Amino acid sequence: ADVSGLERGADFTLSGAPLKLERSKGAISIETDRDVQFRDLESALRVNTSAGAVRGTTNKGSVEVRGTGAEEAQIEAISGPVSVEGDGLKASLKNIGADVTVRTSSAPVALDNTTGLVTIDADNGEIVAGHIFGEVRVTSRGGNVRLTELNGPVDIRADGEEVYVSWTSFPAAKDSSITNDSGGVSVEFSTSGGCLVQAQTKEGRIETVGLPRVVVSDDRSQAQGSVGRMSRPLLKIVANGDVRLTGNGPAEAETQ
Repeated sequence: ADVSGLERGADFTLSGAPLKLERSKGAISIETDRDVQFRDLESALRVNTSAGAVRGTTNKGSVEVRGTGAEEAQIEAISGPVSVEGDGLKASLKNIGADVTVRTSSAPVALDNTTGLVTIDADNGEIVAGHIFGEVRVTSRGGNVRLTELNGPVDIRADGEEVYVSWTSFPAAKDSSITNDSGGVSVEFSTSGGCLVQAQTKEGRIETVGLPRVVVSDDRSQAQGSVGRMSRPLLKIVANGDVRLTGNGPAEAETQ
């Protein structure tokens, strides 16, 4: 079914037929077992699907996708909040102008360029996110976590092989925490901003590169010190495996 030009929203219940939705406004609710495509909306869009994929671009509103047995939610250019939830539902979200919430299992999560609060709860799936300008909260069980070019604080609680985090600009206002109960943690600091680092590992070793003010204990199990001569905010790291902290060397920028 092809639908366009809705002015006051609509409710759809579909079986066995895909839906293509364009240039529509208002609250739109869709119950389906097939693919949904959308573009150029000004809508509060809700999709509940038991199969297929949800793919869309450009909505000056919100998007909510719920799916058990669905394949993928591939969504970009959304002005409002986005929520994706479902077992086995792959989430690929790009250019989101508000908060993002993802809850999934046995499927990867990919985010690129978001400005609001990001909340991810995932089982047995890799998490990859970049160009994130708001706070990030991650709970991950059984998958790797890779967050790059961040600009806000993080609260990461992982139970996987590896957690990697890098900042473009370290946030000045709020503390951050990274915990990996099963594996290692790698953190890369930018030249902008700084923090106080406290790190410890239960069974691995801590290594630092280009962080002359971070002191590692003799047994390599703990480390503490400042990045960029900052005493706040605090970044606390707890890992079961190795911890690697990378800065910009002895010529790192000094921040008062």
